[in-house]
Amino acid sequence: MADRFVRQEPRLESPSDDMVLITPNDAVDLATPIRAFVAGTAGDVKVTTYAGNVVIIPSSVVYRAAYVLGRIKKIHATGTTATEIVGFI
Repeated sequence: MADRFVRQEPRLESPSDDMVLITPNDAVDLATPIRAFVAGTAGDVKVTTYAGNVVIIPSSVVYRAAYVLGRIKKIHATGTTATEIVGFI
C-alpha cells in the first residue's frame, strides 16, 4: 500500500507514524517523545514537555478517549491517575 503522507512534513496535527502503550515512570523519559496521547480512563496526567516544563494536565482535560496534543518526553507515575495511556509518535 502506498503511503499517502510520505511527502508531508510531520506536524502536530498530522497522522501519527506509530502508537505506544505508556507505563508512567518518574525516572525514565519515553524512548521517543510523543506528540499526543489518549487515556482509556479519565484522570490527571503529570508530564514533562519536550521543552522541559513539568505540568499536571487535569482530569477535566484528560477525560476518556480525549486526545491531548503536545510534545511530551515523560509521563510521570507520581501525579498521574489516568490509566491505559496510549502515546502517538
